Amino acid sequence: MKQKLFKTLRILFFGLVVLVTLAALWIAEESFRGKRAWENHKREAEARGEKFALAAFVPPPVPDDENFAMTPLLKPLFGPDTGYGTRLGETLKIHGTPANSPAPVLVGMWKAQRVDLKGWGVYLGDPDILGALEKYDTELSEISEASRRRFSRFPIPYEEGFAARLPHITALMGLQRLYTLRALAALSQGDADRAFADEQTLNRLALSVSDEPLLISQLVRLSILSLHCQVIWEGLAAHQWSDTQLTAMQGDLSRLDLLKDVRRALESERAAAADYWPKVVRNPGLLQQMTLMGPAPETARSSFMLQCTAALLRARAWQNLLVLSQFYERYLRAGVDPSAHRVLMEPLKAAEAEMQRLAGTYSLDTPLARLTIPAITPSISKFASSQTTVDEALIACGLERYRLAHGGYPETLEALVPQYLAKLPHDVITGEPLHYRRTTDGLFLLYSVGWNERDDGGVPGVKDKGRQDIQQGDWVWRYPSAQ
Repeated sequence: MKQKLFKTLRILFFGLVVLVTLAALWIAEESFRGKRAWENHKREAEARGEKFALAAFVPPPVPDDENFAMTPLLKPLFGPDTGYGTRLGETLKIHGTPANSPAPVLVGMWKAQRVDLKGWGVYLGDPDILGALEKYDTELSEISEASRRRFSRFPIPYEEGFAARLPHITALMGLQRLYTLRALAALSQGDADRAFADEQTLNRLALSVSDEPLLISQLVRLSILSLHCQVIWEGLAAHQWSDTQLTAMQGDLSRLDLLKDVRRALESERAAAADYWPKVVRNPGLLQQMTLMGPAPETARSSFMLQCTAALLRARAWQNLLVLSQFYERYLRAGVDPSAHRVLMEPLKAAEAEMQRLAGTYSLDTPLARLTIPAITPSISKFASSQTTVDEALIACGLERYRLAHGGYPETLEALVPQYLAKLPHDVITGEPLHYRRTTDGLFLLYSVGWNERDDGGVPGVKDKGRQDIQQGDWVWRYPSAQ
């Protein structure tokens, strides 16, 4: 009996060895086949000029004495003191009274609304906003001066890929709010020159991260630009800018090509994934986390099954990169055409449909795509909306220059060319002219049909808590009526 049991166990052990060997061979074969498919795809794409190394997107170093990022206030951000960024962020934060009170918003132009400076006075505990902000004068004076330097290169450790620290982001977010509030307070007191100086610094702050190939850096740049345009808008609504100031603003705005920037950011995100994913494959812990993405069967959540699934994912690692890269080429890049100044909705809608399909399935070929793409596809709508705001601000400056010269706004936008505007930007969504008409109160309405591709008559989209919904409604530039 014991001999029979021993024989049975030996057979079972031999069968287990065979199964493990076959599984190992299958994993090796799948990995080899996937890697070959990935390398073929990569080689063909590189022959077309594609780049798959994040290092290819990293801007070159610049001299420290010409580098905005090396000003004393910002230089320690990437130093050995990892707590410096947190402390600087707290220094640059606009603190309210009481400390837990919510700060008023700083952007309202999308619904023709000025920033609530009275509310800001209550928040600061001082109706004299300029006086309350004087405690930041040392930091703001340094930044204003340093921002005039020729270059800006923060020493981001790009080799760390998605795990790289970005402490400068918090500092820039704090600075943008300070400059915006100070500029708006100056406008409220009729000091357009002081407001213009801060508007120019806001423009340079946005430029300080323009060369960074990371999507998050470009999204921060959009945030700075939105506040920058709010300052321009408020000065225009009150007719406070001079022709010289308006011309300078137009020069700054005309150089912004956000569609080109998002295209580069998308390509660098793919390169970052190509750099980072092989590291994930070699890390069992990270691989196990990947198996929990999407509707994985509950059985895969047990420890043993988790390890087995991670092993299978390792076998399909290269296919993940292939799926991600093909998704970029087929949908995301096809949806952004900087040369035509267009966002093309058909491939972007197809991308959304494909992501919904991937979210409802579980495949070992798609965890990387499910991890990366949902954070990227909505970003394109933000870039399209921001580019539209920039284009509308450019036109609005031309309209104000026309009004200063002729006493009123023109009947059509074509009247601005070429004296007040070199050429008219078109709607990035449709490729057609932006909608424009004079209104009965002596003002005008300027808008794009927006992400829904529908003319809503110049009505913006609104979602819960009164926030802008850029997925719905028109993208509008108009002023509050004086009547």
